[in-house]
Amino acid sequence: MSPLVLRSRGARLRRGATAAVCVVLAELVTVIIPTPISAQSMAKAMGDAQAPVALTMDMVVRRAVAQSAAVAVAQQQVSAAGARVKQARSALLPQVNASAVRSQWTRNSAEFGFVMRDAGGQPLLNPPGEILGPIRALDVRATITQPLLDPAAIAQVRAAQSAQVTAEAATGAATSKAATAAAHAFISVLRSAAQLSAITEDSSMAAELAADAARRQAAGLAIALDVTRADAQVVGTRAALVAARAQRARADLNLKRAMGLAVDATLVLADSLGAFARSGDEPSGIPTAADSDRLRLAVASALRTRDDMRSADAQVTAARRVRSALRAEYLPTLSVVADRGALGTTRNRLLPTYSWGVQLSVPIFDGLRRLRRVDEQEALLQITAIIRRDLEEQVELEVREARLAEATAQAAVEAANERLTLAVRELDQTLDRFKAGVVGNAEVITAQASLSAARVQRIERLAEMAAARIDARYARGEPQGSRN
Repeated sequence: MSPLVLRSRGARLRRGATAAVCVVLAELVTVIIPTPISAQSMAKAMGDAQAPVALTMDMVVRRAVAQSAAVAVAQQQVSAAGARVKQARSALLPQVNASAVRSQWTRNSAEFGFVMRDAGGQPLLNPPGEILGPIRALDVRATITQPLLDPAAIAQVRAAQSAQVTAEAATGAATSKAATAAAHAFISVLRSAAQLSAITEDSSMAAELAADAARRQAAGLAIALDVTRADAQVVGTRAALVAARAQRARADLNLKRAMGLAVDATLVLADSLGAFARSGDEPSGIPTAADSDRLRLAVASALRTRDDMRSADAQVTAARRVRSALRAEYLPTLSVVADRGALGTTRNRLLPTYSWGVQLSVPIFDGLRRLRRVDEQEALLQITAIIRRDLEEQVELEVREARLAEATAQAAVEAANERLTLAVRELDQTLDRFKAGVVGNAEVITAQASLSAARVQRIERLAEMAAARIDARYARGEPQGSRN
């Protein structure tokens, strides 16, 4: 082979290596910087199963939260809790009833315990008793009861309100978990897409090297072993390409499931992993003692803002109020009772009657049932307090671990970038030596494999950085899809 052809071949391989790096840098998408997409365009894309769906992190998170079964269940639990609040309030409102009774009865005159006598002293009725009646009666009446003071009912309303706050916080916690899971699924798609692109470029480079080896053998400049090596490299990249395509398909299916998309929807990635290496808010290194104040502030913020902590606090408050409501059952209640209606023997002989009164009810002894219910609720209160305390410790641990994971991932990305730069340089230098006839294609194949491994490692480190930042946002109680 002439020096001109050899130089052209080396330049083509070098351009292939450079293009591979450019593909990696261009295709690793930014999750932190979302591409603005209107609600109308999103709805239109989601409505057509065959239309390509351009995905950003914000869009994935919003869609996943909107269709999450866990979030929908939590929202219904909020509605149920709101209904229980109204139900508890009803005990403080007037209770109005209407009744109409048509009756007929008889009585034994002796049941009254006295004998009615006339002016001459003779009994009006048989002293041993006789049947009175039958007497017919018609009673049409409305009754109203209005509580004036009911401490137990008031306490139950407050307990129900606390339970509603708990349900609302639980909805926020379910939303955070759904958003975090969707963000991880999106990162998995970005990772598999970047790996597929890199392996596709590897396959193209391997095919070029195999074709070059065949031409060199035909020209008598290479031996059969060189061709065998190059062909083996082609087969290896082909197998890796099949695995990468399968991994991309699985990642797409998982993301479609999380977003509620049709399985045949076409996904177009509008974000990538690359900006994780360019964002300016990452930790500068492994945490040191100087970071303690910053960590304490982050922990305090997480304890205030995380929905699971808000839910735990609300559960403790609700348990206390239920206990107070049970204790309030020992207190007296005051209410007004009144009725008005018509009473007579027939509809034509009805006369208006009424009654009213103020009722004071004082619980005295109920077989210690209330006391045992208070004891039970006290135990439940202690359980919720223990769970809340354990969650507080867990939140602090997650915030600190997330800070460490971010710093470690950033350092790993920097190392992977350096390794990729060195791998590109190694391939360039090997191609120069190959072009000069100093080395054979074995060294070129080795350098190409080193570049491929460096690219894969960089993709993995970027994906780990993305996952670390997603977990850090969850640990700090921040919304997913935002830049900071």
